[in-house]
Amino acid sequence: MSQRAEELATQFETINGQFRDTVEAMSDAQWHATTDEEGWTVGVAAHHAASGHGGLSGMVQAAATGQALPPITPEQLNAANAQHARDFANVSKEEVLAALDSGVGPAATLIRSLSDEQLQRGVETPFGGTMTTDQIISNVLIGHVQQHLASILAAH
Repeated sequence: MSQRAEELATQFETINGQFRDTVEAMSDAQWHATTDEEGWTVGVAAHHAASGHGGLSGMVQAAATGQALPPITPEQLNAANAQHARDFANVSKEEVLAALDSGVGPAATLIRSLSDEQLQRGVETPFGGTMTTDQIISNVLIGHVQQHLASILAAH
């Protein structure tokens, strides 16, 4: 196992632990507050972040194995996010925690399985430019949770 992979997996688990603690501590009023960043309820933003681990882990796996990332335009991503917000408008804390629980372990296991060579492998991103697997883990997989957690904490 790579020391860097272990560091990334630990960072991923830590931010998801903070995310879980935040969700569990939310009052009903906080759960239904609106986020400024996304314009969604806290519940929808929480579900979006918690349920994203599978798809984002797929990006990590593709990059690590030298496969192309799936093509997606910003418009397609925005449409998918808007549909998710509609589909989960009444999501419960329990559903969010279940999504989180089902995604964190497999994603952390994947991260830990990566070699230094795989972490440094670069791949073209759908939005232009190249990112290494390490950068996808740090900026996309971990960053996705960090971004939405900050938005949730700032909601009113």
